[in-house]
Amino acid sequence: MDCRKKYLKEEKDLKRLLSLLLSLVLLASFASLSFAAVTVGGNLRVWYQATSDETDTTNKSSDTFRFDRLALTFASELSAVDGFKGEVQLRQPRNDANSGTSTSAKFGTDIRVDNAYYYQKGMFFEDDEMDIGYIQQLPFKGAYNAIVLESLANAVIKDSNSTGIKYSNKITPQFDFALAVLSAKNQYNKDDTTYDGYDYGIRFNYAPISQLKIGMGYVKDIGSGKDTYKTIYAVDATYNAGPFGAYAEYLSGTSTSTGTDTDLDAATYLELSYKVMDPLTLYVGGTSGLDSTKATSFGNAFGYKFTDADSDFQAKNNWMVIGAKYQLAPNTALQAEYVSVDNDNADQTAAAVRLMVSF
Repeated sequence: MDCRKKYLKEEKDLKRLLSLLLSLVLLASFASLSFAAVTVGGNLRVWYQATSDETDTTNKSSDTFRFDRLALTFASELSAVDGFKGEVQLRQPRNDANSGTSTSAKFGTDIRVDNAYYYQKGMFFEDDEMDIGYIQQLPFKGAYNAIVLESLANAVIKDSNSTGIKYSNKITPQFDFALAVLSAKNQYNKDDTTYDGYDYGIRFNYAPISQLKIGMGYVKDIGSGKDTYKTIYAVDATYNAGPFGAYAEYLSGTSTSTGTDTDLDAATYLELSYKVMDPLTLYVGGTSGLDSTKATSFGNAFGYKFTDADSDFQAKNNWMVIGAKYQLAPNTALQAEYVSVDNDNADQTAAAVRLMVSF
């Protein structure tokens, strides 16, 4: 018995020693990283939304408050030229194929890593950057105001965050470009299907004058197999002159299924805005080229979603939007919007108010 007590005492002392050593190692590690500058930010988005959708036989209308997301962004500068960035989002769970099983969607918590990557600046040129990790596909979200239905390119190319590499270079103050190569198994392709190959894209931005910025891009997004994918060509332009603003977007592309190409009809989005006074901006916009009766329409090929509110409201025909954005405080904005979808025999509208707080 005495031997057992002695053994247990020695084992307890050994555990204490190991815990002490581990604590010292952690303290030393934190001390060695004390030079790294860490910044934390993010945003909170809460919605009120009311929809009427006679095209949806299961849920023709809704009227509810909706928690959209709490996003936490962080960046750690390991040195003047490299570091780590990331974003974690807490979202309201959804009961659909892209949110896991119905049980987890109804009762679980949708916590997702939006991006997490290591970056290095000045690898080849003074103003270039290389990102490696879980990153976002090339940004196609232009300087538009609409929130209920996103821009054409951003709606079609969304949910393609994945593991890969991205390179960007600001060649001059007026011209920059970026290119990315990502795994086809991405944020949207979550099921057990084998997604072989890579998604890749390239984007150029050019500002010939201070008021005008033009963007051009190309993206190839793999589906379930190397012979099933979509290729998207996007051109957008932003123009600002005093209180007036304009955003235009043109989209074309091809849908390929098991090696057979289908050319998609070109689609456009145009938005005009006016800053009535410093905190208040009014805007109106609309699309062309979307037609649910045509298989070659972008709306049929990929569809839209009430993406920021994360609901199931979809528009496959042309739509018009009118809205207002009021800046309550430097980091707090209240935005109201009304959307009407052009359906011949069915009413399809959405009204929403969104509060967004950035920190």
